[in-house]
Amino acid sequence: AVRREGQPFPELDPALLAEEPFLMVTQGQRIRQVTNRVLAAAGVSPRIVLTSRNYEMLRRLAAEGMGYTLVPRQYVGILGGESYAPQYFMLPERLNAYWELSIVTLRDASLSHAAREFLRCFREGQPLSCPELPEGHAPTLPQLEQYCRKLDLYFSFSKAFGYPVDRDALYEKREDAAESINRILLYNLKNNIRFCARCGAALPLRQSGRLCQSCYRKINTLRRPARW
Repeated sequence: AVRREGQPFPELDPALLAEEPFLMVTQGQRIRQVTNRVLAAAGVSPRIVLTSRNYEMLRRLAAEGMGYTLVPRQYVGILGGESYAPQYFMLPERLNAYWELSIVTLRDASLSHAAREFLRCFREGQPLSCPELPEGHAPTLPQLEQYCRKLDLYFSFSKAFGYPVDRDALYEKREDAAESINRILLYNLKNNIRFCARCGAALPLRQSGRLCQSCYRKINTLRRPARW
């Protein structure tokens, strides 16, 4: 990595990560599209070890050393997480790691109430309202993941069009949602994990048998008749 004047983080050529594991958001998400383009330009065929729609979870796993993931620089200011802070690097400018944000509508087309409200706020210079979770019940995992994406869009749109953002309040909302997601994921993992009936090792979540691969091979070797 190289330190360059004016950059908040060291610059790292992703070609140096060709043999490293990658944590990716799912295909179709804008971050994934940019990631694919950047890695292709760097000549890297990524070894993807995990895919998820939740980039915040991927960022935390990256902070634990499970792999590398790409996030927009704008998001760094609202991600936080002092106890699991990852090490950030900048990408070289030649890789064009960015996307353009524009407002385009069809002439005389029918627009939704949300679209009309956004255009009104933009024309009048009014700040956007920050998304909120539904009240009355504990949010589900899909609701929390959608809420995180709404917060990301709110932050991106506000920054792109010059609207003021309460970073502290946004950070707290993002942290609360991320902690709730982690609790749900850990609960599901704890209640679905199984162990090998022979050696006690943890089994992969999708494995249907009672033995780990190592014990299974050992038993098959013992049962196999000797050849003379």
